[in-house]
Amino acid sequence: MQFKIKRTIENKEIVPSKQLMEFHAGFRRFHCKPIFSAETNPGASSEKLKYHRFLHKQTDAQAIATIYSPIVFAPCKVLCFTEKSLKSGDCSTIVATGIAMAPNPMKCILKRIMLTGYPLRCHKKKATIRYMFFNPTDIKYFKPVELQTRAGLRGRIKAALGTHGLMKCVFNDFIKHSDVVCMPLYRRVFPVWYPRTWDPKAPLELPDKNQTYDKEEEKDTMAD
Repeated sequence: MQFKIKRTIENKEIVPSKQLMEFHAGFRRFHCKPIFSAETNPGASSEKLKYHRFLHKQTDAQAIATIYSPIVFAPCKVLCFTEKSLKSGDCSTIVATGIAMAPNPMKCILKRIMLTGYPLRCHKKKATIRYMFFNPTDIKYFKPVELQTRAGLRGRIKAALGTHGLMKCVFNDFIKHSDVVCMPLYRRVFPVWYPRTWDPKAPLELPDKNQTYDKEEEKDTMAD
């Protein structure tokens, strides 16, 4: 499920992605750990969202909160609370408000990762780059990806040099030693599967990876 939300003016709390929150959507109330993102093409039906590490404090900026939850049909309104806002007991401490979007499991949330390298030797449009990779196998794998520099140049990887991660690169203009070579990469991220969203009796904290949450075991413990 995706919810289009906005920050409230009163609340100045820092809300990172995957933090425990409580959503009030219509007659439903559940705990969840949403991840925040922004539309790459606002106003159009874009299937790709850009991942955000935090919920921005700008009240006019809209964010998309994505969670695993029961289906909530649009245009249901939603109120978002955090643990601090619930403990205060004041209704004015709502973190964000918004509406539910149409259920769409095909939306792709992309997180941008920037790899950086530094020129070791430069000659006109050619340069030897180091500290971006440390294995010739990685250089061969990422060879089709286009390179960018802080000065605005574009280039590509020509070949690996040696066995310690050096590589030969070619750019569209003269490159300087003071420039920084960047490689933007994107990977898909998913929301946290939180058991309490589906079962209110589940523990607030997620169990360890080696442990599994068992309802039958909980019933036996309650009976004892």
